Amino acid sequence: MDGSHEPAPGPVCPRCGAALHDDDDALDCAGCWFSLMSGPGGRVVGNYRLLGEIGQGGSAVVHLAERIGRGDLFALKLARPEAQHAGLAFQNELNNARRLEGCDAGVVGVVDHGRSDDGEDFLVLQLMEGGSLMDAVAAGRYADGRSGLALVGRLASMLASAHARAVLHCDLKPDNILFDAKGGPHLADFGVGQPLAGPGSSKAMALGGTRGWMSPEQARGLSTNSSPPSDGSPAALTVASDVFSLGVILHWLVTREPPFGTGPDYEQRVQYLEPPPCIAPRGLSRELEGECASICRQALQKDPARRYQTAAQLAEEVSRALAGRPLLSESTRPLRRLALWVSRHKLLALAGVELSLLLLYLPLVPFLVLGQSRAVLEEQNANAALHQAGAVMNELRDFADRLMTMAKQPEVQALAASEALYVPSPELGRFATADIDNLIVFSTDGFARARWPVLRVRPRTDDFSFRDYFQGAAGLAREGLRELYVSRVIRSQTTGHLDLELVTPMFDVNGKWIGVAAGARPARSTFGAVQMNCAGGGACLTGLLAARDRDDAGAPQPPGISFIAAPELRTGQEVALDIALSRKICQRIGCTPAPRAQFTARANVRPLVEDFIDPVSGRALLGAFAPVGRTGLVVVVATPTSAVRELTDRMLERARSYLGVPLALGAVLFAGLLASLRLRGARLTAGG
Repeated sequence: MDGSHEPAPGPVCPRCGAALHDDDDALDCAGCWFSLMSGPGGRVVGNYRLLGEIGQGGSAVVHLAERIGRGDLFALKLARPEAQHAGLAFQNELNNARRLEGCDAGVVGVVDHGRSDDGEDFLVLQLMEGGSLMDAVAAGRYADGRSGLALVGRLASMLASAHARAVLHCDLKPDNILFDAKGGPHLADFGVGQPLAGPGSSKAMALGGTRGWMSPEQARGLSTNSSPPSDGSPAALTVASDVFSLGVILHWLVTREPPFGTGPDYEQRVQYLEPPPCIAPRGLSRELEGECASICRQALQKDPARRYQTAAQLAEEVSRALAGRPLLSESTRPLRRLALWVSRHKLLALAGVELSLLLLYLPLVPFLVLGQSRAVLEEQNANAALHQAGAVMNELRDFADRLMTMAKQPEVQALAASEALYVPSPELGRFATADIDNLIVFSTDGFARARWPVLRVRPRTDDFSFRDYFQGAAGLAREGLRELYVSRVIRSQTTGHLDLELVTPMFDVNGKWIGVAAGARPARSTFGAVQMNCAGGGACLTGLLAARDRDDAGAPQPPGISFIAAPELRTGQEVALDIALSRKICQRIGCTPAPRAQFTARANVRPLVEDFIDPVSGRALLGAFAPVGRTGLVVVVATPTSAVRELTDRMLERARSYLGVPLALGAVLFAGLLASLRLRGARLTAGG
C-alpha cells in the first residue's frame, strides 16, 4: 500500500515527540524544558535515565528514557510489580521481537531488555515521536473513509509480514498503532501475541487482550480462562482474529465508536450482537462509505471462516477500493453493470422504465397506501412510547427523591452497623407509601440489617451481595457518587413479588461508605400513576419491559427481557419476550441498567418500531419500544396489525379519484416515445 492518501502529520519535537505549533522549535517544548531542568536526577534503570512517563498499560508503564552517556532517546517499558503475568508478557514480547527481527513490517523494535536494581523487568523500544492512533490529532487525520482505508491497508500489509513469520498480534487497538516522526504507522506491543502453531492458527488462546477490539473467539477464550492456558487448547486463534481487530479499527475510524462498545459486557455483545452499520456520523465525510461498510461487514463476521482468511487479502481488498475497482468480497456488481448498459442505451432504457411504471402502477397503489398507513401508525406509536417513557421516568424520580431523603437520615444510617439480621425498623416505615413493597438497609457486605415491613418469610440466603441492585450501589459507592441505581427486576425471596428495586449508597459525615438503602416497587398492571392502557388511546396497548436478575448467586443472568407490567398481566406475573426481538431491542435502544447517571436524558434516541406477537395476549401487534432514560427499562406502545388494514382501506377510497391522472400522463409520455422512434426510423430510411 502507498501512503498517497494519508495527510501529512503536524510538526513534532525531535527530542520527545510532542506536538508543536508551526512556529515552535524544540526549545519551546514544555516536556523538553522539564527534562533539561531536571538534569541527571531522574531514576536510572539499567543504562538508561527515565525522563518522564509517556504512557500506561495494564501490565507496564512506558517512560521516555535517555541512554546514559550517549543522549539517545527511547521508550522504556517498565513492568508493574503488582500486575499479574507481567513478566510472562514481557518475555512473550521479547520472544516475538526475536521472531520479527529483520522484518520490514513496520513493527516497533525492541533494542534492549533487562531487569532493574529493584527487580523490575524492562524493555527498551524504539521511540515513536508521532504518538498513537488514539491521540485526537492522529485519529483526526484518518477520520474520512479514504484515509482510514489507506491506513488499515498499510496495517494489513504489516500484519501479513508478521503472520508470515508465524506471529499473531492479539491486541490490535489504536493505542498499539504508533507513528514515527514522519507519520509512518508502526505496530507496537506484541506482549500478548502468540506464535502460530500450524497453517494460520496459534497453539493457545492469547494471554490477554482489550475489550472492544478483540475477536469473538479471543473474547470467548479470555472469559473462560483466568490464567494462561496450556498448549493444545481446543479454542486456538487464527490469523482471522487479527483481521477481525482490523475491521474494528476501520469501523472506529469511520464512525468514531467501536462496533461492540468497550464495557464489561463486551464478551457477550461480541458473541451475539451484530455490529451497527459502518456509516460516518452526520456532518463528517462519507467518502467510500459503501466500500468501508462492505469491508467491515466481512472482516467482522462472527465465524472466522467467513472473514478474510489472511491480512494480505484484506490489504488487497483495500487497494481495490481505493482504486475504484470492484471488491473481491462482492461476487457480482449487477447495479454497476446495469448503469453501464443504461448509459449506452438511453432511449431503450427510458421506454422500458415507462412501460414498467404503467404496468406496475395499478397493483402497486394498494401497497403504497399500505406503507403510508403503516408510517402514520408507526409515528403515532413512537410519539406515545416517548410520552409514556417520560411518565415512567417521572414516577421513578419521585421514588428516588424519597429514597435519597431516607438514606441521609442518621437514624437510618445507624441501622447499617447492626450485627443482627432483618431487624424490624419503624424508622424505615416513616418513608413507606402504598406503592412501596418494602424498604431495606444493607451493610457494606451485602447482608440485610433492617427492613420494613416486618419479615414474614425467611429468605433462602442472608447474603444479597450477588444481587444486581447491591452490585450497582456498590459501584456508585466506589466512585463516591450519591446517586440512585435502578436495577434489573427481581423475584423477591421474602414476598414472592416481582419487584423493581431502587438503591442508593449511604455515606457518613466523613464521606465513608457505610451501607445501602433500598426500596422496591411491585410490578403491577399499572405502574404508579402511569396507566398501562395507552392513556385512553383507543385500541393500542402499553406495557413495561425489563431485564430479570438471577435468583441465586450461582445462576447465570436470564437472557432477554420480559413483560413485567401490562393490562392483562396479573400482579407479580412476568412473560418473556421473543429472544430475537429482545436482542434487537437491547442492541438498538439498550435494556441493561447503566452503572451511573441513569436519569440522564438520552438525546437522539428514536423508538424501535417492530411487528411482534404479544406473548401475553397472543395478538399480532405493531409496537414502538422506547427506553426509560438509562435505567434499562423499556416502554412499548403497540397497535393491532388489523388497524393498519382498516386505515389502508380508508386511504384507498380517497386515492381512487386520483388514479386517472398518472394513467393519462403515462399514456402521453409513451405515445411521445413511440413517435420519436418512428421519426428516427424514417430518417434512417431516407438517409439509406
